[in-house]
Formats: sequence, structure tokens, C-alpha cells
Amino acid sequence: MLKRKFEVLDSSGIIEVESIETIGKKKIPSFGTICKVVIKEVSPKVSKTYLKGNLLHGLIVLDTKKHKDKDGSSFWYDKRGIIIVKKNNKGNWTPIGNRILSPIGEYLEKSKNIKLILNDPELI
Repeated sequence: MLKRKFEVLDSSGIIEVESIETIGKKKIPSFGTICKVVIKEVSPKVSKTYLKGNLLHGLIVLDTKKHKDKDGSSFWYDKRGIIIVKKNNKGNWTPIGNRILSPIGEYLEKSKNIKLILNDPELI
């Protein structure tokens, strides 16, 4: 699996993480993939809650790789972005942070096993 560094796009206080492995059948992390990540950089305000080197899960929402839609259009982003998530009692993935600091595409909102609580009305 490719190790990639991602910028964290939620209000959890984690600044940067590195992906270790994907969860599921995909071997290369891309849009909508949940993967295991290691914390590389943390904000000083939350340094007691999350330590550098801790293992968490993340949902990839932005990637520099080109993505093609079913209608034939393609898009990509300038940076890699991830949202830190955890599994709740019902088996759904929910974000750790209260706010998501980036717009999220409709293809991620319609996913069955991911429940995202959006505070940002802006969608791609």
C-alpha cells in the first residue's frame, strides 16, 4: 500500500496524518476510502487527547488523483484531505470533530456505510 500524507479537514485538532493501509478491497487510497492513519502533527491545544503516533481511522474526501464520474466528467484537487472518523454502536462511521472545514462531494454523502453530519452548507 502507498503511504500518503493528508491534511486533516475537521475540528479535531489533528493537523497532519499519514495513511498506513486501507480498509476493504481497495489497495490504493482514493475518494471515499476509509483507511488506518497515524498522527504526524497535532495542535498544542489537544496534545493530551491525541498524541503523535496514535493509530486512528480516516475518510478520504480530497485527493490529487483524477476521479471520473458516471457521466464522464472528471475532477481532482490540489491537496489531499481526510476526515478522522470512528465507528459508533450502529456500525456507521461518524466524524470525531464537530465541524468539517471543507466542502464534501455528493458521492460521499450518498454512501451507505458513512454517516456524515455536515455543518457546512456548501457542496461540490
